[in-house]
Amino acid sequence: MRYRVQAVVLLFLVCLLVLCPWPGETRELALEEVMAKAIVHSHALRIAAVDVEIREALLQEVRSQYYPRVSVRLNNEYRHLFDPESEVATIGDIVLAGEESTFQHSLVASVQYPLYDFGVRSHEYRSAQKGLAAERHRARSVLLEIKLRAVAAYAQALERMKRLDAAMRISSARMEIWRCM
Repeated sequence: MRYRVQAVVLLFLVCLLVLCPWPGETRELALEEVMAKAIVHSHALRIAAVDVEIREALLQEVRSQYYPRVSVRLNNEYRHLFDPESEVATIGDIVLAGEESTFQHSLVASVQYPLYDFGVRSHEYRSAQKGLAAERHRARSVLLEIKLRAVAAYAQALERMKRLDAAMRISSARMEIWRCM
């Protein structure tokens, strides 16, 4: 029994050694690589890009006010004449002369275009353009902020690496001096 427990523990340790990842290699990162990864993995930059897309869609929506409005409506209604002698029926907002059928069908198509709106559309369009420009400016500032943070983190890591390298050199030099004594 005791040997089985020892065998299981030994087998577990061997499996653990085989399956454990070995330590990774270290290398010096380039600033361009750090910047590229910071930009690719930035959620703030993704949010800013989506905000710019939203503003562009809003600008298209405001621009669509300059197009005429076309509407088509089909009405199918049961006609019941309260006054059978008049034979006039209303379907929706349309008045029709009477027919023999009790069902009325109508198709209404209309085109609307406001001729003058006292500058409301142009004001909304300019406002949407300014909003889009402001959102693009904010996206550029977010990108700049991400780049500044990446440079600061890179500088801090580089400083720590240089300190560690200097400490290692000092330690090896002290070991050499100690061995010589």
